Amino acid sequence: MISPLTGIVVDCGSGHTAITCYSQTATIKQTDKTWLSHLVDKGNLPLTDIIPGSAGEAFQSSTLLGRLGEFMDSLDHSLKTMEMSSRDILFVGATGGVRAAMEEDRMSAADVDAIREAFVERFSPSFTMVRFEVLTGSQEATWEHVAAQTIWGGRVGTMFPTPASNSAEGIDIGLFSGGGKSMQLGRRDSCLSFPFSTFPRELEERQGAHPDAWLDVEKWDRFETALAEKIKAEAALHTPFTGAFVGTAMNHRAAKYSEIDETPISAADAVSTLRASLPLFRKRTGDLYEKMMATRSPDSTYPMARIVAMHTCRLLLVLENMFEADAQLYFAKHGLDEDGKEIECEWTVGAMYNMANEIRAKNAVHVPEVLCTQRKQELTDRVSEWYSPGAQPLHFEASLTSDERKFVHALCEARGDVMSSKSEGKGADRHVVVYDKPIEEGVVRGVAEARRGILSKRVDDWMAAGVQDPLHFEPTLTTAEREFVHSLAAKNNLGSKSEGLTYHGDDWHIVIRVK
Repeated sequence: MISPLTGIVVDCGSGHTAITCYSQTATIKQTDKTWLSHLVDKGNLPLTDIIPGSAGEAFQSSTLLGRLGEFMDSLDHSLKTMEMSSRDILFVGATGGVRAAMEEDRMSAADVDAIREAFVERFSPSFTMVRFEVLTGSQEATWEHVAAQTIWGGRVGTMFPTPASNSAEGIDIGLFSGGGKSMQLGRRDSCLSFPFSTFPRELEERQGAHPDAWLDVEKWDRFETALAEKIKAEAALHTPFTGAFVGTAMNHRAAKYSEIDETPISAADAVSTLRASLPLFRKRTGDLYEKMMATRSPDSTYPMARIVAMHTCRLLLVLENMFEADAQLYFAKHGLDEDGKEIECEWTVGAMYNMANEIRAKNAVHVPEVLCTQRKQELTDRVSEWYSPGAQPLHFEASLTSDERKFVHALCEARGDVMSSKSEGKGADRHVVVYDKPIEEGVVRGVAEARRGILSKRVDDWMAAGVQDPLHFEPTLTTAEREFVHSLAAKNNLGSKSEGLTYHGDDWHIVIRVK
């Protein structure tokens, strides 16, 4: 029985801050959600408001750290209203807004360090683990892809019943999300982030623009032209995307108000519908516009018409320029967990999994993962279809589970006369890479035959003895030796993981267990 961990993941987005509470065991549940607002004027409170000189008139302080203190006061106030069975994790993640602020030199690395230290100092007395990170675009896309697989994995056939979606590309549900400052696209072979912002200064109220500036034809045309040029430049770098994708976040919102959400639709049909809707939103007329505005609270100051128009424009341009016409989309805000309750598809799901696994690793709690026959066959087919002499390296997505990574290593080990594998990258970007040459040809640092025999015999002897206690290997194993031991465990249907008091520290070592 795996004891549940409760975590709060704070999404510091470009235009808002969302606070989501999760409970995680072998699966994950979303138990509560709220949004951070200024204590004074109750307006949205993105983290970038703490930057001196930016929007954020409701702050009393004029300094970054002073405003950060007020931001944390608001967070603390919101946390007290949420139901939590325990306080295991607080993860605060900043995304496109803060990334853009750093690129524009409005926020420095020293500022980020100060923010990180302040969060840890403020909330460590209340939570077991507290962390603040500025997510890279790739990390955000990877965690969102984890969320998509968690919520919709295995449902390709029912969500995308057309023949095209049942191709090899359709086995994996891709993730296509849109934030204010960027868009993310996650697939099993790559997780990408694109800087397609819907925050042009001359149209953005929070940057001093008039609320009706977006209705100015010349200003809108400048926004749309600049956005289209950036999208076309990115499109030239990639093969058009094909397969099946779930569209989430602001992509879902744009689709929702054009009434193409919660149903499969091709990229070509989505573009056609969005193109017909956009003039209605821009002119603020028609049934679609009236239906959209009817969902807005009477006393709300949220610029819904502008926001939806801009995201509709961005979505149709990206689908038109970067997707194959027959690519399949399914726009949705959330799915259902194992109890039939809503869980939203956000990067916060992947972050919760990551933090929970880290806590359990530190506590040396083994969480077994079950790799079904179908998934083993999918991974085997992928390697088989890829392999040919001279093929470019096959990069698996960083979101593979530990059992999936071990299985790929074991698969390559079994075909060691023609291929080899190793893990590359750091942190959230670490992933398995398969090469078309055997270890003996020097593609990866190998393990000498004598050494392989010693390690294999040690595992064989342990199994033959019927010992139920875990088998601990010494921390001095090389990276290649550790990967070899993981492959031995996978071959013999054993569980294996790396443990230690300090991640990759002096005591970091492999442990093998009976599943």
